[in-house]
Amino acid sequence: YKIALYPVTLLNASIKVMEKALVELRNQTAGGAATATANATASGVNATPSSGLNELLSDFEHVKDVVGFTEYYAEEARYGGAN
Repeated sequence: YKIALYPVTLLNASIKVMEKALVELRNQTAGGAATATANATASGVNATPSSGLNELLSDFEHVKDVVGFTEYYAEEARYGGAN
């Protein structure tokens, strides 16, 4: 059963972090931060003012690596797909 437990453990951990992120999002918009977020997004500034939320987020470079964008861009460059 060890093999079956690991995926459940990862799923369980991800659910907990998603719930924390949703609470942070709810709390930051409940306090009137929705307008500030809209303004920050329009100006190109990071639109997540909550330090609690920022602690849960990965930087975008890490996200690109995990999702596979880095490899995709390397292959695209290799075959001349980016014109």
